[in-house]
Parts: sequence; structure tokens; C-alpha cells
Amino acid sequence: ATINLYLFNLYPKLLPASLSCTPLREGMASSFLDNCIHSPLLYLPVFYGWMGLSEGESCRQIAHKYVDQLPAVMSTLLIFWMPLQTLNFGYVPRKQRVVFVCGANLVWNCLLDFMHNNQ
Repeated sequence: ATINLYLFNLYPKLLPASLSCTPLREGMASSFLDNCIHSPLLYLPVFYGWMGLSEGESCRQIAHKYVDQLPAVMSTLLIFWMPLQTLNFGYVPRKQRVVFVCGANLVWNCLLDFMHNNQ
């Protein structure tokens, strides 16, 4: 939750003024940053790394599983998170954004765990 608090405050600062002029634009642009940059480059590799290490997999096995499952996981991630994060970044008050995401994360973590273990 601490990383989310930092990132959620950072995203609006990274956006050009043309993308921050309405709540919907800011929400969509921040959602893009979170889902298309943060998730595949940081969040998902850390998830797969920790899951693989806890299951006794080698680094090579972890990397192979990540690359192999990435298309399915990313498409599910985009379908699930893009609308929720657009709503979150565009309309949920800043102080409630992490709470909103934590609630949605309960469902997401179940989906991600299912995908990780069943593909």
C-alpha cells in the first residue's frame, strides 16, 4: 500500500496539462501509466519472482513462466484494472484511492493466483 500511495501521488505530476484538464482524462492517463508501465515492468515480475521462489522454482523457470503467461495475464489485467483505475484516478478522492485499490486487489489477487497456478 505504501508504494501505491507514492505512485498514485506521482502519476498526476508526470502527466502533461492536456491530460490533466478533466477528471476522465487524468483517470485514463494515470490508469495507462499504472497498467501499461508499472504493472508489466515492476508489479508482475515481483509477483512471479516471489511466487516462483516460494515454490522452489529456478530463476530460469520463473522467467519462462512469466514470459509464457504474460499475454494472458496482461489482457486480464487490462480488462479488470483499466476501468477501475480510470474511475479511481479520475473520480475517487485522493485520500481514498489506496483504500479503493485494496478492495479491488482482493478480487485481483485471486484471479492472478488462479492464472499463475493453472496455466
